[in-house]
Amino acid sequence: MPDSDQSHSITLLPSNSRHRSFFYFLKEQRYDMKFEHRSLNFDECRLLRVLNLWGLNVEYIPNEIGDLIHLRHLGLRYTKVSMQAALPTSIGNLRSLYTLDVRNNQSLRLPDVVWKLKYLRHLLVDLLKIQEYCRMDTLRNLETLKWAYPASLIRANAMYKLTNLRNLAIGFNRWEEIDSVMKSPIFSKGTLRSLNILARESSFPSLEPLSCCRSLRKLELRGKIPENPSSHHHNLEFLPACLNKLILGNSWLKQDPMSFLEKLPNLRFLYLEDKSFMGTKMVCSTHGFPQLEILKLEWLGVQELKIEVGAVPCLKILHLEKLQELKMIPEGIKFVTTLRELKVINMTEAFARKIQVIDGVEGKDFEKVVCFWVNYDSWLGSYGKSLTQQGGNDCEQLQLRRLLVDQEEKGDVFLFKFCGLLDLMQEMF
Repeated sequence: MPDSDQSHSITLLPSNSRHRSFFYFLKEQRYDMKFEHRSLNFDECRLLRVLNLWGLNVEYIPNEIGDLIHLRHLGLRYTKVSMQAALPTSIGNLRSLYTLDVRNNQSLRLPDVVWKLKYLRHLLVDLLKIQEYCRMDTLRNLETLKWAYPASLIRANAMYKLTNLRNLAIGFNRWEEIDSVMKSPIFSKGTLRSLNILARESSFPSLEPLSCCRSLRKLELRGKIPENPSSHHHNLEFLPACLNKLILGNSWLKQDPMSFLEKLPNLRFLYLEDKSFMGTKMVCSTHGFPQLEILKLEWLGVQELKIEVGAVPCLKILHLEKLQELKMIPEGIKFVTTLRELKVINMTEAFARKIQVIDGVEGKDFEKVVCFWVNYDSWLGSYGKSLTQQGGNDCEQLQLRRLLVDQEEKGDVFLFKFCGLLDLMQEMF
């Protein structure tokens, strides 16, 4: 493969009007595209249905792109345009367009003409590349909107008309605006499946409208979540039970969020980012997080992470990163028999020594990583239990060693991978 620093030329399409699709994917490396004077020419492409220029370098997007009236998909993700600040307004002529993707684009802004694209299903654009008051009230078929400002949804009462939205990402500066959107049919209709909200210069309002989102599977909230001690309900108690994936960042929570989140019966992925919790102790209590498979904690000031016996019974991956105050691996990890991977990144030197084997000597917490306990009743069945009783041994638990299939140590990264423990134990007994 050529070096990414070099420029290369490719031809878009031969002079053949029968082509319907053109795909170009290049994320890691960039190429220059040119015909005459390094510009795009769509004269021979009028029947195109799909145009995807992922990662391509071009001089500009010509106005003639609006002549591709049959276009269904226009993908300009990672496309670098050197002589242009905005897409041409002629894209408003693409009345058949279903998908417009201009994410991760450093140069192109979206003009206020998307309201003309009445058949549009998916609008994907970076928050800083869309106008704050972009008109959207005519996009009644829109299912995916990432990103937008609340002002665009408030303008011309768009939030009462975009009732087919399934996936929404929205950033706000004033809580009054997001409060209006969260109280609109977009939320109350209960059809949202994915929601990402970024509080840029303000805190969140009440999260109570989220309780109406009965189809919501993925939720990302970045911004301060207010806690009112005099209220009967914590804001996190309004999160819908249907959630599978939850990401919180910059929430500035003072109360341990685990006490609320562990009650979500369908939660499988939990990621708590920088400043999501400002306390020093987290507790996963018995029977908490019944379906959680992945737990990722990063940039928190937590000193103690406690996992009680019977908590996180389905946990497969535990990811601890940049927890500079954490003193030890939680004791309760020994009872999590489903654990397949433990990843520890950028912790303190003292913490790292506890999980290492140095000169043949195991660190203080190494046993927690590679050993776990199981109940006789669970693994040995009635036969094993009868043997225990006959032998007069009242011990109810058996310590087993995890089969460590891979251990990597690269700089500040420690990765432990284990075999399928449940399958292994069932075969043994």
